[in-house]
Amino acid sequence: MATFPLAHRPFKGDFSAYNEGRRFRVFYDFSVSTLPVVLKFSITKNLDLTMASQTVYEGWLRYRVFAGGTEGGTFTPIAQSRVNNKIGIPTGVDSGMTVSAGGALDLTGATLTDIIYLKTIGASNQSSTVSGEVSSVRGFPPTVAYVVIDQIPGGNNPPKGLLKYEWEVE
Repeated sequence: MATFPLAHRPFKGDFSAYNEGRRFRVFYDFSVSTLPVVLKFSITKNLDLTMASQTVYEGWLRYRVFAGGTEGGTFTPIAQSRVNNKIGIPTGVDSGMTVSAGGALDLTGATLTDIIYLKTIGASNQSSTVSGEVSSVRGFPPTVAYVVIDQIPGGNNPPKGLLKYEWEVE
């Protein structure tokens, strides 16, 4: 008989944010985007980023997170939703963050705070999907942060894929 020791791992957090309607999510599909893409995270309350996931099904992705810099152009908000939408969960809870896409970011004076590279195979008649995920909780005060996604320098295959984020607001 096979056993699966990881199947019943204990949950290490609590469910209060989930049960109180304070857990939110957003995704961004960059399959048809013109690169580079800049995502702007306008954070208005203390929050915990509980998941940041990058999935690439084609191409070479460079994913960079910055604090600071000078933004330009127009950013368009991305629709977000609560994670728990059951009956009886409080509504009208402020998510504490708006995620927008578009615009541009001048990196002069910006601080690189994280970077991820994801690369799929490129042989004929083959495909692969690769993912990266930050599974540690990261706390943020009210601030503005930016994610810039583009092709790994020297690559010949623009990336296509999906970004997902989940967070809990205090």
